[in-house]
Amino acid sequence: MFLPNRHNAYIDPAKLSYLLGHPSKAGWFILMGFTGSSVRILEDGLLWVGRTQPVIEIERTSFGVKYAVEGYIQNAKGVLWPVRTIWIVDIWVS
Repeated sequence: MFLPNRHNAYIDPAKLSYLLGHPSKAGWFILMGFTGSSVRILEDGLLWVGRTQPVIEIERTSFGVKYAVEGYIQNAKGVLWPVRTIWIVDIWVS
């Protein structure tokens, strides 16, 4: 199974800023070689995973259905890193 409507997947720019700026998240992404100047590469990689890789876990939450998808993203230096991405299909969107 793949993400429902995966071709419409998007990442809110505020989420990307959070991932690269929040102390609990930024360290991991910096270790992988992502910085504020490579935010577009990070976004493209995360979207590629969500749009092309199968769902491995599904959970219903009060916000909607949460899907876990694993894959690899490539940093600006061409190094591949394993990631688990989480996608939420909003309960208000059909």
